[in-house]
Amino acid sequence: MQRLLFQELVKWKKKPNRKPLILEGARQTGKTWLLKELGRREYKETHYLLFDNNPILKRVFSNPSDVPGIMRMLAAILGSTGKPEETLFIFDEIQECPEAMTSLKYFQENAPEYNIVAAGSLLGIAEHTGYAFPVGKVDFLTLYPMTFKEFLMAMDKDIIIKALEDHDHDLLDILKDECGFLLRQYMYVGGMPEAVQAFATSNGNDYAEVRRIQKSILRSYENDFSKHISDETELKRVETVWSAIPKQLAKENKKFIFSALQGSRRAVDYEKALGWLTKAGLIYMEKRLRTQRIPTSAYEDDSIFKIYMLDIGLLAAQSRLRHESIISDTDVLIEFKGALAEQYAYQELIQQEGLNLHYYTNDNSTGEVEFIIDDGLSIVPLDIKSGTNVHAKSLKAYMARYIPKLALRASMRGYEEQDGLISLPLYELSDVSRIIRERL
Repeated sequence: MQRLLFQELVKWKKKPNRKPLILEGARQTGKTWLLKELGRREYKETHYLLFDNNPILKRVFSNPSDVPGIMRMLAAILGSTGKPEETLFIFDEIQECPEAMTSLKYFQENAPEYNIVAAGSLLGIAEHTGYAFPVGKVDFLTLYPMTFKEFLMAMDKDIIIKALEDHDHDLLDILKDECGFLLRQYMYVGGMPEAVQAFATSNGNDYAEVRRIQKSILRSYENDFSKHISDETELKRVETVWSAIPKQLAKENKKFIFSALQGSRRAVDYEKALGWLTKAGLIYMEKRLRTQRIPTSAYEDDSIFKIYMLDIGLLAAQSRLRHESIISDTDVLIEFKGALAEQYAYQELIQQEGLNLHYYTNDNSTGEVEFIIDDGLSIVPLDIKSGTNVHAKSLKAYMARYIPKLALRASMRGYEEQDGLISLPLYELSDVSRIIRERL
């Protein structure tokens, strides 16, 4: 398995002003594995500390400001004899020990020579209370599910990966059938590392094992709902929002409609539920833009938004989609293939640095452009098509009204440039940030 974020961890290690690092991410995205891989490949000595149900470690960190005392006790427990610069300490499930979280501040201030990386659930870190959070004293990275490129790496598709990296559109056009098939496989398998590894191990044949793993992950997330939420009413609302996502995405207009939910139909009643799922890293909210100006965050419509799931494979599993209906190059899913294409696009775009994502509809909620990308300097519309039909009345209307310097369209057709519009295959969406950076 290879993860692209590994290189960012290496950069962190080499920073002269390195701070303790918190690696965020939803459960089961591979945080622990990645940090252990960092230790294996980049350090002479690695010590893994798991804070979940570990009273001894909680005693070690009972005085978080006493870094020398903490390190003496850790050395005794772990038998650590390595030099600080050659040793990695992994604090896993750090949210289970608030004192350990607080200690990161004192490691940064008083013992920056130590290489400290911490992993924890997004929810646990976001809800860290009772002790001072080390604001400004830690670095952050976020690990998402595996991208399509990482899926290709797991499947040993070196020729396609090289063509993507070289932006070799001619070769990619020759390989478009294989690329399209692999993309549809990814839409079923998704990017949860355990599912990808099982699929790659079976040489791309064991769809049943992939679905078993996905269902297990979904059950574990759903078990977390009751573990963390004691209020029965709030628990029911979280479960209602979570289970409604496939149905909402299946609509032609994919904005989230509260009137379609069970029970109370007021948006305000679901604010906490949406916030909880967002903090847990299980959903993303994409808000509608009221106007096309920078900074886009100032012109969001907070009352109108779409919801995407953490992972496209989990969306397919929760929607009970059979692999045959996704893998086949037919219109058997009709509109839901559009939902899968948008979910895939969101996952690819959110992992590209510096891209703020919204969507656009006109005042009548028609004429939708699926993604409005703000890189801090320019606004770029991106239209998503799940097939080869690229008729895009909405994008044309948007371009006529706002006259963007650059517009993008992604579909299952090949690469093309014409009149300020760049059309690229869906499997080249990882290239969006580079295109915007070089063209604007």
